[in-house]
Amino acid sequence: KTKASTQPVPMIDALITELRAHRSRIPGVGDALVFPTASGEPQWRRNVLRAIYAAGDAAKLNPPGVKKVSCHDLRHSCAGLLLAAGVPAPRAAAVLRHANTRTLLTVYAGLVESQRAGLRSDLEQAFK
Repeated sequence: KTKASTQPVPMIDALITELRAHRSRIPGVGDALVFPTASGEPQWRRNVLRAIYAAGDAAKLNPPGVKKVSCHDLRHSCAGLLLAAGVPAPRAAAVLRHANTRTLLTVYAGLVESQRAGLRSDLEQAFK
């Protein structure tokens, strides 16, 4: 949709290593795709969602009567982890490939519960 959304996705070294190892176990794929279909084609969106649902079920994150974990939930988790780790909002927005930091702050940046205890000290620091 935007120039930011077509930029490369930054990944940690451990993930790169795991994805390369996974791809090396698939015969005849080369460098083209990490998760091809059985016929070597790109996955359909629905297949990806089905795989995420299965992983959520295996991790017991999808109890009956609750909306299943989805691709967007993974983005929310990534944003929350980055912000909780103190990554500045513009950098976290770049990781998620948002063109505008405001999107990150409005959509993903609800107060992380672990940060709630520090609100008073933040106020004390700001008003010194």
